[in-house]
Amino acid sequence: YSNIGGSGTYQLLESITANSRIVPSLFASNVTFDLNGYTLTSTATDEAFLFSRAGSAASHNSYTITNGTIIAPGDGIQLLANYADLTLNGVTVNAAGDYGIVTNGTKTGNNITVTDSDITADNAGIYKPSNGALTLTNTDVEGNVAVYVKSGTVAINGGSFTGTGAKAD
Repeated sequence: YSNIGGSGTYQLLESITANSRIVPSLFASNVTFDLNGYTLTSTATDEAFLFSRAGSAASHNSYTITNGTIIAPGDGIQLLANYADLTLNGVTVNAAGDYGIVTNGTKTGNNITVTDSDITADNAGIYKPSNGALTLTNTDVEGNVAVYVKSGTVAINGGSFTGTGAKAD
């Protein structure tokens, strides 16, 4: 996998292909990926981005992705950490895997904020089985199930949600 060094801002200077998932190091607690209007195409079959460094109840780690497109043959973004905040602003995620954005139900205190973005995946655009808040503002989400939340709170301020799955009784 591609291990990102410490905390800070990383900016694309052109569209790139990542041959493995992008994972901030265990020493990176506050990381921003500015796609700078470009496309990050991942060839990783698990997820394009994995955020796994845990914070604490008093001090959440923050991960931000802005201004560009993520194309993934697997999942788009996985937040696999306790007490971590994920923010997307102006991002298009097109994931051919199960999830555009996913957390893990064994984790706690995960907050996800998505603004002015488009999230598409084969199974669920967003799957959030962990507690914490999910805030969607002017965001379009599409998948077999658009948004699936099993724990926590949800706030929706504009956007559209399209489920493409088969009708069930």
